[in-house]
Amino acid sequence: MHCVIQANSSQSRIENPLMEKQLQSEATEIMLVLEDTVEYLCREHVLSGEKVWVMVGALADAKLKEFPDE
Repeated sequence: MHCVIQANSSQSRIENPLMEKQLQSEATEIMLVLEDTVEYLCREHVLSGEKVWVMVGALADAKLKEFPDE
C-alpha cells in the first residue's frame, strides 16, 4: 500500500483514502479517551477544563520533542 503524507505548518494531506479513514478512526478514539480522562481529572481534582487542556497540549509538545527528527 502506498501512502504519502505531506505536512506543512497548517495541516497534513494524506493521499490514500483507506489510510485517511483509518487515521480518522484512530484520532476519534484518542479524542474520546482524552475527553473522558480530562473530564475525570476535572471532576475528581476540581481542576478547570481549560487548565487541564493547556497542560495536555504542553505535555504533547514536550513528548513530540523526544522523537527524532526525520
